[in-house]
Amino acid sequence: MRIDSDMHIHTSVSRCCRSPEQTIENVIRISAENGLKKIGFADHLWASDTVAPSDWYRSMNGAAHLRLHEMVHACQWDIEVLVGCEAETQSPGVFGITYELKAKLDFVVMSASHFHMKNFVEQPREITPRGIADHLLRFFVSAVSGGLPDAIVHPLFPFGYDNMYEAAINTISDTELTDALGIAAANNIGIEINPCSLPNPFYGRTFSLETPLRIFELAKKVGCKFTFGSDAHAPEEFKNLQKLQYFVDALNLTEDNLHSWQPVGLKNNR
Repeated sequence: MRIDSDMHIHTSVSRCCRSPEQTIENVIRISAENGLKKIGFADHLWASDTVAPSDWYRSMNGAAHLRLHEMVHACQWDIEVLVGCEAETQSPGVFGITYELKAKLDFVVMSASHFHMKNFVEQPREITPRGIADHLLRFFVSAVSGGLPDAIVHPLFPFGYDNMYEAAINTISDTELTDALGIAAANNIGIEINPCSLPNPFYGRTFSLETPLRIFELAKKVGCKFTFGSDAHAPEEFKNLQKLQYFVDALNLTEDNLHSWQPVGLKNNR
């Protein structure tokens, strides 16, 4: 099986996406040229009705996401294009999206490990491998238990503590991972395979590929379905998607192992 979808792409709606070339038209053109059949725009979002945004999130409150949704679905494209969001988990049980907004978008992916946002996202109680592992599990289980996301992006990767990823995951038993991933499977929440699962010394990511592969193997074993995301913020980052083919081959994934996206917002707004 070859990867033919990318459900985690950013545009200028995300403040961290500063490339003038990352336009809707360019993204769709490049995706089509690369043989993709389906893509999803998933810009960062904080739209809680109870918790105020951080300064960084203030402008990413859903309004621009809905405008992007309207613009994309007003046109016909050569490939399937969905518009969703990447919602945030601030702490277990505190999420940056409401059910009302979810219903207006095509899909929701959720981050449950953006610990680099140290002044906004709850931090580990102990900065040790096991302390970070416990934090990852608490966030992950909360996110897949709440019914808001369609998929979890870069699962169990501790942003802000990149160099401790392998050590943290190694402290988690197969039983603990299976229990957490089993909740995702039971709730039909997809598990993303993302470039964060690839070593990158520039970001201090020098782990073995066996570390993310173990997570994905256990996810497959308990019945989780997978999705792919380049997490591209600029055109040159789309090449990262095909690097994920390693996991497709290592896991022997087939179409039956892929997450089935159900574009609720698309059905309601067309």
